[in-house]
Amino acid sequence: MHKYGSMSNHKNSVAVKNGGSDAAKQSPLLSRAQVAALLGVCTHTVQRMERAGLLKSVRFNRRLLRYRDEDVQRSIAEAGDLARVQASHEKGGAL
Repeated sequence: MHKYGSMSNHKNSVAVKNGGSDAAKQSPLLSRAQVAALLGVCTHTVQRMERAGLLKSVRFNRRLLRYRDEDVQRSIAEAGDLARVQASHEKGGAL
């Protein structure tokens, strides 16, 4: 077992072996720090987003993981949609 717990609990990670998948090669891959800078949050928040299922990662081995740019952009769009729905609901608007 890993020092900080089991590494197998990454439900939103895609394991990549033998050079990676076609999808991983098509979309630029970003580090956790790059995603954090893009979102304007800290790296721990990015990790929490992944664990909460809000962001998918591509895991190459036990230590190396990356985020697909398209997944990050999709999460940003979904968060914006969610914020608009919540704001509409708070104002008493219909969906």
